[in-house]
Formats: sequence, C-alpha cells, structure tokens
Amino acid sequence: MTSTADLFNTDSVENALRDATPADDVTEAAAPESAGFGDDTADRNSKVVFLDPKKVAPHPFNAPSRSVADPKDPEYAKLKEDVSKQGGNRVPALVVTKAAFLTIRPNCADELEKLWPGYTHVGVYGARRRIVAIETRTPFKAELDDSVMQDDGDLVALATENKHRKSFSELDEALMYKKSIDAGVSQRQLVKILPGVSQPTISRRLALLMLVPEVKDAMLGRNKAFKDVNNNPKKLPGAEAAIIGGKLPYGEPDKTKRPTKKNLVVPETTRARYEAQLDALNRIHTKGDNATDACEYVTRKLAGLAEARKAKAKVVESAWKTIGVDYLSHRVTDSAALKKAAENKTLIAETSDRDGAISYYTTAKPKPKSTPKPTSTSTSTKPAPTAREDAAKQEAKREKEAREGRWEVLMKIAKKQPSADDLFALMCRQAHNGMGQTAGGGLGGGIAEKLCHQANIGPNFGNEWRAQMAANTDPAVDKIGAWVRALGAMEFTARQKERTWDGLDLAYFEILAKRGKHEPTEWEEERLAKARHKIEEAARAENPDDADEDADDADEPDEDADDADEDADDADDADDAEADTAEDADEADEDADDAEADTAEDADEADEDADEDADDADDADEDADDAEADTAEDADEAADEAERRKDAALQAELYQDSDE
Repeated sequence: MTSTADLFNTDSVENALRDATPADDVTEAAAPESAGFGDDTADRNSKVVFLDPKKVAPHPFNAPSRSVADPKDPEYAKLKEDVSKQGGNRVPALVVTKAAFLTIRPNCADELEKLWPGYTHVGVYGARRRIVAIETRTPFKAELDDSVMQDDGDLVALATENKHRKSFSELDEALMYKKSIDAGVSQRQLVKILPGVSQPTISRRLALLMLVPEVKDAMLGRNKAFKDVNNNPKKLPGAEAAIIGGKLPYGEPDKTKRPTKKNLVVPETTRARYEAQLDALNRIHTKGDNATDACEYVTRKLAGLAEARKAKAKVVESAWKTIGVDYLSHRVTDSAALKKAAENKTLIAETSDRDGAISYYTTAKPKPKSTPKPTSTSTSTKPAPTAREDAAKQEAKREKEAREGRWEVLMKIAKKQPSADDLFALMCRQAHNGMGQTAGGGLGGGIAEKLCHQANIGPNFGNEWRAQMAANTDPAVDKIGAWVRALGAMEFTARQKERTWDGLDLAYFEILAKRGKHEPTEWEEERLAKARHKIEEAARAENPDDADEDADDADEPDEDADDADEDADDADDADDAEADTAEDADEADEDADDAEADTAEDADEADEDADEDADDADDADEDADDAEADTAEDADEAADEAERRKDAALQAELYQDSDE
C-alpha cells in the first residue's frame, strides 16, 4: 500500500494501479451470457455493459486514493471478498464513453491519455469496484449513460456517490473540488450544481490541501505523536485543520491570483512555513489551544523572531535560565537601551510561551537604581520607617495590585464556563492536589461566593449562597458553582502568604492567560520565574544524567556568560535578602493579627458577619472545653470546630482585602 504522503501524488497512483493490473498473457474472464465481455455489448433495456476494467479510466476529478487497492480498509476487503465469490460486481458502476467525456471535459484529455493510454471509457463512479475487478480478474459491470455528462451531471453523480462513503475523507473531497476547478469548473459553478455545498465549505476543503503531511496524518488519525489522554492516536477535526491550512498555507502560490485583504497569507514551500504548521499542531496537542489561537501564537512568534534577528539579538530558550531568577531587572524596553545592548553584544531575546511575543534582556549587570533621600520639613516626631518596614509596605502594595488585576480577569472568565469535559478534568485534578477541599468551603468557597455575586452570574442567593448551592438540584447552576469554586480555590492558593508558588500556580496562570488574556505583573512574574526554577532544579535532581548531557551540549562560556553567572550570584544574594524581608513582613503580619485579635470588639462593630463568626468561635471554644471530658472522638470534633472558627476569622480578613 502507498504511504500517506504518496496518496496525493499522481505518479504513485499510476504505479500502484499498474502493479495490480494482470499480465497481458492472463486469460480474461468470460462475461455472463447476457453480454459479451470487452465488446460493449449491452442490454438495451438496462444499458448495462461488461467492460475490460483496464480500459476504463477513473474520473479525473475523483481522489486518486479511491483508485488504489487498500487491503487494510475493512470496506475494501469486504468488497473484494464479495466480488470474488460472485464472479464480478453485482452493483454496476457508472461509465461514459471517451468521446462523450472529452466533449464536455476537453481539458482532461492530456492527463487521461498519459495515465491511462488506450482507455475507451471513463468511470463516473465505482472506482473501487473497478480496481477490485482488476485484482480479482473478473468482468467490470457498469451502466453506460453518456447523457450524464449534460449540465455537469458527472460531477453531481460523483459527489453524491462519494458523500455517503465512510472511507471518503474530507481530503478526498478537497481533491475532488481542486481537480474540478483545475479542469475549468469555477467555485461558483460547484456551489450551484452540488446540493448542500456552500462557498465556505469549498474554501475550507481547499485549505486542507495546504497542509504538511504530519498535519494531514493527524487529521486522518494516523499521526502517532498526536495522542489523546489514553495514549491513543486521535483525529484533528477537519475544521481545525482547515484553519491551519488557511492561516499558515504550505504549498505553491497561485501566480494567477493576487493576494486580497481577505487572504493576505501567501502559500510558501519554505522550511519555516513547514515548521510553523508543526508548531501550531504542537500547541493544539500540548497546550490545548484551538487552531485559531495556535496559529496566532505562531504568527506572533515568527514576527518576533524576525524582529530579533533585525535587532541583532541572540534568541534564547529562557531568559531566567540564561540570566538568573532576577532576569526581570535585566529587561530592555526602550530603543536606546536596545541599541546599546546590541552594540555591546549583550542583547538576548526570548519568545513568550504564553502568546508568542518577543521580549528583550541584557546579560550585562544592571546599574543599581538610586533612591534619593526624602527631604521632609515636617516637625513630626514620628520616626521614619526602617528599610525593612518600607520593603514590607512596598511588597504588600505590589501584591495588592497583582491581586486586583487577577480579580478583574476572574470576573470575566467566570462568565465563560469551560466544556463539561474540561471542567471535569480540572475538578479531578483539584481533588488530587488538595484544592478540592478548599473549593468546597472556607476561604476558597468565600472567594467563589463573592466572585459569583460580583460577576453577576447564576442565581443570587444572597448571604445564603453556599447553603442554597448545596441544596440546589439544577445541573446548570451546579456547573456554574463548580466553575467559580474551582477558580476560587486556585485564587485562594495563590493568595496564601506563607507558601512559595509552585506548579499549581503555573497551571492557574496558564488558565488566566488562556481564558482571560491575563498579563502577569512584574511581582507575579518574579514568583512564577522562581516556581519554574524550582521545578527545573527538581527535575535535574531526579535526572542528573540529563543535566550532564545538557551541560555537555552547552556552548563554551564567554564573557557574557561570566557576567550572567555574576548576576545570578547577585540574584541569589538578593533572594536571601528578600527572604529575610518577607520573613520579617510575615512576623509583622502575625503581630498585626495579634493586635487585631485584641481589638476584636472594634472589628465586630465594623463587620456584622465577623461578629457572627466570632460568636460561633466562642461557642466552639465552649464546646471544646466540654468535650475534653468526653471521648477522644468528641475531642476531635471540637478541634474541627475550632479550625472552622479560624477559617471564618480569616475569611472576614479576606473580604476586607478584596474590598480595598
């Protein structure tokens, strides 16, 4: 059997057919007594003839793959078995004489004569019955009707017959349209004569012919690298494949047509365009992008790489790997600094894995920012804040700005629920990583409740939201609640001050970027970079051999690399200082919490909900005291009640933070 790539090569089809043709000295099978085999003797009432299949040329508009033996196809194998047992095909094909066909399709004369020299008839449909007749050496039963050529009837009959064939793929349909157009039938004519076919349908099918073999294989379910969650090959939907072929067309440009505003992308046969399609397919497979987003990512990436080459920047896989965790302080944004870094050969460029945009950095050590001493004429005796206090204040400000930015995005994506399969996969993941417990209640549930109210989605249950959601029986409302709870759990995890970000946060920000186009702030990028670095170091620790291979493959160190190492050392020192600052800030937060606890009466007056939570906490304390005399099981229940009290107090603080 020919390969997938060869299915669209006319020469390979010709060779395959000739390999299947019996030798000239093989005695041809005798036709039934009702008709003479090979002499076109017909039953005048039914117009049925028995022909030598070698003298019948397949219709040039049909896909060449339809005329190639395919023993792996169950339908083909069954057809061959039936024809062999019956001594021929019972259901006749449809054929026309050579003269009748060329009268209407004169443009096909050279092609047919080249591929099928000596042919006397053209098969309108029944190409597989023809090749089976050749293989089984049986007569080819066909209905002869030259009148079918009137008003493009041959094309209508061909399309109608193929439409109901399971083995007739969208690529086969695309080839049928392309061959028709090449023979002089316009797209407008195709729309008129073919029932149920529209102009957009023809355009989408034709775009499939601009795909590289790997993407075609993915569409046919033959690409072993394109797998589903069960590690089985999956099929790329034809509509998605057509988008890739339309936005990143790989093929020879049509020199007879000029690009229009609707079609600015000219087909290319360059290696870059080939790899662009593979890159888009990989985004769909590994990132879950749809074809449009994947193609837009690749387009931005290619534009950015071209810009980087023009700016004489060295493109690196990762800026934080090259420079260190403080790579953001090396970022270059203005044109003057960009030009200077290029002249000093310290300019590097990185493509964002999120959206394909290009970013520039310098490997040179950045100059420390000067902070002018404040000149105050105030006569206040209040002491100036210490460096640690000022750092903690700035850290809190940056965290708040980042949190507010995420909240705006959350309110948008809360209204855009994912598919049932995607939501189910997310909830399964959260059940394993511990977020599922957070989503059910506590602070995660509090964020979900507030998100549902502020985004104005689903029924408004007021202060009884969680209780009403628990009692709800409407599946649509359940889906809304599950989605906002999942978002609330991820947001709560990111807000926890006592933990460093990790893979959970990377996955969360991927959702924010993909569904809400969220652009992380510098504060968020710093933490995301550290999370990536942490994961990378863990992977290296688990696979030291791979790390050694990477080191062997690395380029020889140069002055820029030495500077980058020094910067990385400085970054480590800065990280230690930041860790001290963060620790002091946490201690300050704990002191503030203690002070807030001492002034619980004022907090109760400010927030009725906090007052109720405090009353519940007092009741929990009393229950815990009474439970000490009971069994160990009662003591555990009292401890759980105390834990819920703590969550309630923290929830009140969370609402206050969100309202700021």
